[in-house]
Amino acid sequence: MKSVVINKLSKYFRIYKKEAGICGSLKSLFHSEYSDSKAVDNISFEIDRGELIGLIGPRGAENTMKL
Repeated sequence: MKSVVINKLSKYFRIYKKEAGICGSLKSLFHSEYSDSKAVDNISFEIDRGELIGLIGPRGAENTMKL
């Protein structure tokens, strides 16, 4: 029996960009810039009941869960 089914998941984070220094801070008050950072793009997977999984990010961050 499937506990989790993920199909075509994508997640992007919006990141605020600011120039360095006090001039950059003042400038950002009137003109804000953002960029998008991709966390995951178009992934699909299924997890069965009782299955143990681990997820490791690009910087070594780890999550483990048992369903």
